[in-house]
Order: sequence, then C-alpha cells, then structure tokens
Amino acid sequence: MAKVTVFTDSQYRGVGRILRIGFHDWGQIPNDRISSMQIDAGLRVTVYEHTRGEGKHHTFFRDVPYVGDEFNDAISSILVEMHEPPDTPLP
Repeated sequence: MAKVTVFTDSQYRGVGRILRIGFHDWGQIPNDRISSMQIDAGLRVTVYEHTRGEGKHHTFFRDVPYVGDEFNDAISSILVEMHEPPDTPLP
C-alpha cells in the first residue's frame, strides 16, 4: 500500500510518521515539525501552512530530504493522493 513517511528532521531523520492516501490534519501529523518526507512512487503530496488545507501550499512528487525554508517546521496539514503522470507520446 502506497505511503508517505514524514520526518521531524531533515535527511529523513528524527521521528517518522507514516501517512496513507487521504487528508491529514493537525493532530494526525507532527504539527509544525515536519522537515523531510519519503514519498512512494505514484503519489502526489500537497503540504499546507495551516489546518484544513489553508494557507500557503506546495506539492511534491518524490522524496524530499528538506522541505525548504518556507515550509520547514511550518506544515499543519497534508493531502496525499495518487498521481499518474501524463502519458508521453511515442516518437
């Protein structure tokens, strides 16, 4: 089953929490403590600054050893979805 593992420190260190497909809000994730994420292939992960999917947001499609200064220790909700890249035309 596809999953995302969020970590409280960069480089996939610190406390980890596994998230499955769905919306994860404050209380289900380490609020304002996420610094890195391991993302299984085929998933799209959108992180939000505030609860209920509000505020600034950014979408990731692959492992993230550091979420960046803007979102480090500032994520309060996360949406995990299946993602199928668009078909690429054959040559």
